[in-house]
Amino acid sequence: MPEIVNITQSETKISVGSEQPEIISFDVVNVSERNLDVALQPVPAPGTNGTLPDWIRVLGDQQISLAPSETRKVEIEIAPEAGIEPSDILFCLKAFEPALPEENNDLSSVITATVSGGAVIPPKKTPWGLIAGIAAAVILLIGGGITAFFLLSGPGEMPNLTGKKIAEVQDIIDDLEYGSFEQKNVPLSTEFPESGMIIAQSPEAETELGEDVDIVLTVAGRIIPNVKGKSAREAMQSLIDAGINRGNITVNTPLVVGADGRVTQQAPAANSEFLPNAIVVLTVPKAAIKVPLVTNLSVEAAREKLRRAGFNDRMIRVSAPRRNGANGRVTEQTPAANEVVDRNTRISLVAPQKLRVTRSVPIPIPAQTCARSPFAGTWKNVDSNTRSVTRVVVTPICTNPSQVAKRYTIRMFGSCSPRDCDWGNTTATLSGNQLKAIYDQGFVKRQVFLTKSGSTMKSRITSNYTDSRPTRTSSEAFRK
Repeated sequence: MPEIVNITQSETKISVGSEQPEIISFDVVNVSERNLDVALQPVPAPGTNGTLPDWIRVLGDQQISLAPSETRKVEIEIAPEAGIEPSDILFCLKAFEPALPEENNDLSSVITATVSGGAVIPPKKTPWGLIAGIAAAVILLIGGGITAFFLLSGPGEMPNLTGKKIAEVQDIIDDLEYGSFEQKNVPLSTEFPESGMIIAQSPEAETELGEDVDIVLTVAGRIIPNVKGKSAREAMQSLIDAGINRGNITVNTPLVVGADGRVTQQAPAANSEFLPNAIVVLTVPKAAIKVPLVTNLSVEAAREKLRRAGFNDRMIRVSAPRRNGANGRVTEQTPAANEVVDRNTRISLVAPQKLRVTRSVPIPIPAQTCARSPFAGTWKNVDSNTRSVTRVVVTPICTNPSQVAKRYTIRMFGSCSPRDCDWGNTTATLSGNQLKAIYDQGFVKRQVFLTKSGSTMKSRITSNYTDSRPTRTSSEAFRK
């Protein structure tokens, strides 16, 4: 099955509940060499049965288009419904081509979502005895305070909260019996200069409370909490807890070497007022890699240096054009050295190869011919349009005309433009009815076998490359 995308995610284990939804981020990278239309779907982990609940879903577009090497961020929200039974749910993000969903698809790593009991929590009952005891102790120690005013209200009555700081009365509100709670915010002004101050309440003080009564507090200003040093998920939750909607939060993820995925900057600054419809911008640098310099290294040394820097070996591509004077070392790299890039960036290397031949020392050939040398002569490929060997010159080596030639000098020519490439001379030995020779051309070692059949000479050449190319074998036929 061909790999079309590479999927990485921010985490593999999370805990969720009906009041604690979570979001997992994925990076989906096109590792094919073509444009892709990819569908996205959360699916059960391999080896598990059943289907996923509909509260595990992809946020935003469920089908995306990716150019080669393009990275796209995808988010899955896990928001269990109230009343769900505690369990562990194992799932993956599946990316696939809609036209060939079974043939062209890839999965993320398995994510384990531990779902806590999500039963609906009933409104809290007021523990009057406990509160009275604690309040009395506090009054005796500090002579009054915030809790004292609360004791002035009877059980089940709305206390007077106006003029108090919202942070100071939060525990009191939590212990009231009510239907729902809402906090409204108004900008600071000369009339309401103190941020966080409760300036109005509904219902009024001493109103009887119950499950059918909704509490609404109007608070001056909103304070933005300090979220520097927190993970993106923790920072997001802190801002939401402060009353800032998710739609008013933007997260920037610049590439930074050594980043750990935590907030480094926030705007507006911590402890400043959050105005209605304002945008809180968080900077959460994404771990990146500084591209090392690999020019003038061999291909293997360059690959190893890139791997040590943190790049995936399958994202490294090497081209090896043939150039005069080339030595097989890397001459070009993209991206350039010292660029800061994502670890899934494709690295392109150019390592030109020279067509080198082994040139043997010229061997003096006696003028006389050997008693029998059936291979001797110039042989031309029967296919005039061949892209392989075009001709072979075979010269027997013998010092005694009465001897049968056992050794030959062969000179082969490959198809090139504007004229054929001369592979040079090498020595061949006769074994049975077959000539054997080796050409060592640096980037490739070729084993050559020549046999005679009537007026035709046949060749079989096995080429073993020093780079990642597979071994190739070719056969040709020649005539004089």
